[in-house]
Amino acid sequence: MTVCKATQQSACLGLSSQGYNRKAAFLLSCFPSGTQRQSATRMKLLFDFLPILLFFIAYKMADIYVATGVLIVVTLAQTGWIWWRQHRVEKLLLITAGLVLALGGATLLLKDPMFVKWKPTVVN
Repeated sequence: MTVCKATQQSACLGLSSQGYNRKAAFLLSCFPSGTQRQSATRMKLLFDFLPILLFFIAYKMADIYVATGVLIVVTLAQTGWIWWRQHRVEKLLLITAGLVLALGGATLLLKDPMFVKWKPTVVN
């Protein structure tokens, strides 16, 4: 008798209904399949590119200063969301958020779009 309910996953081995095998089947069914991992990777990629996407949308709909404000707000919201969910933030995201805040703030304060254009150069 098969205990594993993850029949579509390669981890499902068709284990018998003995006690230790039930636990093993349950543990094996908890591992994500390749499709689930790909979906999670795509969502993370979309989440990582969200500030850039919204920046370009705001730039096309308004101007560079509105787009810079949107970039600052979305980047800080993204950093806060990650901190709230994981209680840690990757170094690259912190560096990016700091640069967006500093260079975007300089762009808005000095009304010079050159500062926000430096951000991709400094990060890469």
